[in-house]
Amino acid sequence: MIQYIGTTLNQLYDEVFIRLGDNRKAEAMDWTTTVKLINQAIGEVVDAVLPYKRNSFVETLVVQDDFEIPSRFIHTERLMCQIVEGHDYVEARYVDIKEWFSLVNQEWNAGYLMQPIYTFWSRTDDIALPTFRQHRFFIKIFPTYDGVLEFFSVPSVSLPTDLIPIPYEYMELVIALTLERIYMRIDEPQLLQVLHKEILEVRKDNMTKYIEQKQVEKKEFENYIEPDPKNETGQ
Repeated sequence: MIQYIGTTLNQLYDEVFIRLGDNRKAEAMDWTTTVKLINQAIGEVVDAVLPYKRNSFVETLVVQDDFEIPSRFIHTERLMCQIVEGHDYVEARYVDIKEWFSLVNQEWNAGYLMQPIYTFWSRTDDIALPTFRQHRFFIKIFPTYDGVLEFFSVPSVSLPTDLIPIPYEYMELVIALTLERIYMRIDEPQLLQVLHKEILEVRKDNMTKYIEQKQVEKKEFENYIEPDPKNETGQ
């Protein structure tokens, strides 16, 4: 079994290949297809563990008004804007699209110069009708300051040397969910049935470990004794 800390895409690919054993079928296990399935599994894991591992999937991006947001975006954490060059950043306030239009269309908006607002909107571009339409996602900032957007994202991998961007304790779940997708492709219902039980056990084990970790952290916090400044200064 591979050591999960610092696991590369190539190592994960090999591990999936080993576990398939005699059930491997070439048409379902080419590199491109398998990487696609691995990324789908990563996305499912992120969706499942985001409430418990929020900081593991935070990404930052320098943005401007009307900047196109990448497809890996899940939802925003905050937007920091630099109103005056050389000064500290100010956190902008998120508003929904209805409030956005209500506020920016007011005759007097000077109050937002020091506390900007932002929202997101999407549009569909007809690239090659009637077969293809491209959905695009943008950030709107008012006033039009530059900023740094912190957001939760779905990571992905493509190169053999790319590290799997998932906390190591959830790597087994990534493998199991990748195998699930392969078994569905090669039509192995009996193997799927067994694998589904394993996935449930892995999810249950991950949740148990998370609860235990939180209980330990809570106990450590409750037992924490703040150092006495007098003892530190030798008084």
